[in-house]
Amino acid sequence: MGYSQFLITGDLVSVSAGEAPARHKSGTIDTIRAQENPLRRQKFRSRVFLNHPWLRKDLEQNHLEELKAFGADYADEHLSKLNKILHIGQLNLSAALPDEIEQFAADYARRCAFMLDESETTVKKFLSHLGIERKLDEPLKKNVSSLKWWRNFIYKRKTESLAHVQRSVCNTYKSFSPYIDKESVKTHLKNKLKQRTYLENTYIRNELGHTVSLAEVSDTSVSNPRIRRCELMTELRGISDWAEKNGDSGTFVTLTTPSRMHRCYPSGKRNPAWDNTHVKYAQSYLQKVWSRVRAKLARSGTKIYGMRVAEPHHDGCPHWHLLVFVQPHRLKEFKEIFTDYALRDSPDEDGAREHRIEFLDNDKSKGNPIAYMAKYVSKNVDGFGLTEDDNGQEISEANNNIMAWARINNIRQFQFFGDPPRTIWRSLRKIEKPFESPELEAIRQAADRGEFESYINLMGGMNVPRNKRPIQSISLPENCDHLTGELIGDYQSDQFIDYLQYQNLIIPVHFHTWKKISPPDLLTQLESTCAPDAVGCMGARLRRNQEASSWTRVNNCTVDKNPNHQIHNIKPPNTQELT
Repeated sequence: MGYSQFLITGDLVSVSAGEAPARHKSGTIDTIRAQENPLRRQKFRSRVFLNHPWLRKDLEQNHLEELKAFGADYADEHLSKLNKILHIGQLNLSAALPDEIEQFAADYARRCAFMLDESETTVKKFLSHLGIERKLDEPLKKNVSSLKWWRNFIYKRKTESLAHVQRSVCNTYKSFSPYIDKESVKTHLKNKLKQRTYLENTYIRNELGHTVSLAEVSDTSVSNPRIRRCELMTELRGISDWAEKNGDSGTFVTLTTPSRMHRCYPSGKRNPAWDNTHVKYAQSYLQKVWSRVRAKLARSGTKIYGMRVAEPHHDGCPHWHLLVFVQPHRLKEFKEIFTDYALRDSPDEDGAREHRIEFLDNDKSKGNPIAYMAKYVSKNVDGFGLTEDDNGQEISEANNNIMAWARINNIRQFQFFGDPPRTIWRSLRKIEKPFESPELEAIRQAADRGEFESYINLMGGMNVPRNKRPIQSISLPENCDHLTGELIGDYQSDQFIDYLQYQNLIIPVHFHTWKKISPPDLLTQLESTCAPDAVGCMGARLRRNQEASSWTRVNNCTVDKNPNHQIHNIKPPNTQELT
């Protein structure tokens, strides 16, 4: 979802609406009036500072520094923009209490529901006024009428806005708080603890009576940082081995943004070229450059594959590391195309050609190319094998800051390209019963043994369209009879279940129906199987939950198979033929 209030470009200085520089949207009525009268200017500043008591010191200090460095017009205009970012409509995000947020969420949901009955145009204008620039499709119509959606939206916007303001006032830099500000890290850790408590106190049961906590489910999936890192490195190793056997060349690429997107220098000094770019907009810029590069390569017939990692600079501005494999005779063309698109924005600024994009070709004498990426994978997941980051920060603290940066700004840290789907790879590792088809069984065994290179070969190689691969991932309605394909009941369910399809076979991936259970139901079961002390301890951790379908899934890819574990001891039913 795009937030228009973050997409601020052009100069920030304006004397009046008529004297605003080209491409500049002149300031608000308050700031324009303030610039015309020194007394109004002072009242405007005081009003903004009083509106945000928790940020007052930082806002005042930053305003004073900008007054000295860039002048009153720039400083007041920037203060006005920060004040706007800290509001959703009339709701002051920096000072809003939970009860107030709940009230605004209920009011927004009620108003949207009413307006949807009258006119969709009115709803679009209302959402645009709140900074929500998105197509009003059916899912969004349903969401904007929901109190829960608005509550989650407001809280998410609050954390994003506060992090952006903290970065704007230079509370995010190398020697103070690298990657993201300290308050945002505290918020992230608090939410992480709250989430863990919920998982530990929420239990689910399947139709066979097996009971497990959501925390146990989470710990056996890629939500576990250790498992996530092992999966990434296994897949990266498989891609590297496949490239070596096929004679492709690897190059390590570092791509960063123009100077105008960086807030400050490592010393904390303000960057005069900064244009108030939000972290999410800088990430979108990198995505746009990459999409144009890939489109150009596709037109020229150059096929690439590999992995990219997104991580923050010390000031929170994102940059990318990519490990790209390409045919040797296409490597020069790849570099020229990538360099061309990377330098189209501000190509003449100092250091653009030296620092905007860098290439480091694979040197076999220095080891496998995945050694280049291992450091960045570990640094951005759990810090395994590292003691400190590039800024000299202890690795556990650096990892907390990086994870907070990625979660708050909704940044996708890792992405593979050109390889077979990893959803199928993980799904096959859950299936223990052999298949009758030799080809299908070979793919299952490659996945089960963790041999990603073999999996790539058996799935058709690199850069193959998904519909041309032997196995596809499909979703079917929950109320569909998968033996006949007939819908059960008078309505089509909104819930879909994932399956794998191989030729005319549908292969189930999830073999049980799990439901939340309330504490009385769980305690009844525990009393018949556990000692009284165990029942008491577990009962103290439970809280009442209504019974509902579980959205969780289990991934036992990188954990030892324990026959005594209730989740792992799952036997899939026979595959069914489509008619």
